[in-house]
Amino acid sequence: MRKRIINSGGIISLQQGEIPRRKKELNLTGVINHKDVIVEDEKILDIVGRSKPDKSDFLVDAKGMWIMPGIVDAHTHPIFGGQRYNEFYLRAQGKSYLEIAEQGGGILSTVEQTRCSNPEILYEKGVRIINKFLELGTTTIEAKSGYGLSLEDEVKILSVIRDLNKNTKMDIFPTFLGAHSVPREYKSNPQDYVKLLCDRMIPEIASSRLADYLDVFCEKGAFSIEQTEKILNSAKLNKLKIRMHAEQLSHNEIVPVAMKYSPVSLDHGVMVSPQDIQLLAKSSTTVILLPGTEIVLNQTTFAPAREMIEQGCIIALATDFNPGSCPIQSMWLIASFAVLKLNLTIAEILNAITVNAAYSLGIADKVGQIKPGYQADIIFLDIDNPLEIPYWIGANPVKAVMKKGQIVYQRNYG
Repeated sequence: MRKRIINSGGIISLQQGEIPRRKKELNLTGVINHKDVIVEDEKILDIVGRSKPDKSDFLVDAKGMWIMPGIVDAHTHPIFGGQRYNEFYLRAQGKSYLEIAEQGGGILSTVEQTRCSNPEILYEKGVRIINKFLELGTTTIEAKSGYGLSLEDEVKILSVIRDLNKNTKMDIFPTFLGAHSVPREYKSNPQDYVKLLCDRMIPEIASSRLADYLDVFCEKGAFSIEQTEKILNSAKLNKLKIRMHAEQLSHNEIVPVAMKYSPVSLDHGVMVSPQDIQLLAKSSTTVILLPGTEIVLNQTTFAPAREMIEQGCIIALATDFNPGSCPIQSMWLIASFAVLKLNLTIAEILNAITVNAAYSLGIADKVGQIKPGYQADIIFLDIDNPLEIPYWIGANPVKAVMKKGQIVYQRNYG
């Protein structure tokens, strides 16, 4: 069916500039006024003047709302058992991320709860989480495993992610994060777990095609540079594309090592050095900034986003949604943090949550812009000016969500 979106307050098309966006091109938003968007089946067919609609068009009245591409969240951990809200209050008492982990909390507490959860429970919880993302205007996510840390449990999580991708309205790109932490049963001999990862888990996950990517957490208390390189080498041998948690809590010189493996993304990047930024700026790696995590962890240091942009890094923003260090699903809240803590402009934010995030997932040729030929993932925002997006801290401006040409969510709209 052919649809025509009429009466929008404006179209944030994001169709100006090269892909990916760097430096000054991050300030291009491609705003289009006084036009309608024609959608046919799952794709955007055209952007046309406000002439009399064709009788065969099904009209979607935006009623003055602004429209923009659906958000792409390129770093989430949406499948987990149990909760960790107690850690939220422990941090308020001054406990650090590492202290909480050393006392039995953190990632490994979620691992225990996830291992005890059957796939049906994880799936039902995942559906609720996916629907909340859609309500917030996020139409594509990357989803990591990492709360199983055994082959059986990682396959369980990735299978749930596969089923959610098949059965919900969300496009989901799966990442194998078996290298999230060393499980408790291997704490006395972590090299055995690294060997298990490299020799069995990574090859079997790759051959099963349950994941598009491998991720590894290179950090004190997780995996050393030497261990990380072994894991990256196994991923490369097994033809898994690489994403990385790196330079989050401490500076450890992982970036020069990582660049040898051409990761599609390096996430967090809080502690990167000027030399690291130069290396990243010369690469095709997207630096995915996660300011929500620094906020939740009560950190005072944030990624040097302005220096990254000035040097020419590809930057994206994501939620890092997870039950411990960032229980935030709203990219609108992340946008507010990006202004307050990373000093980004609204245009930089809009590009970072659409075009560049899509680029990190290899889909920037079909997602992240309102442009003929692109997937009709369009969100309707109750705003008078795009500058309002980060300004109304904590608000959800989304009134309706179109996914692949179908309205999949409406809120007080009509």
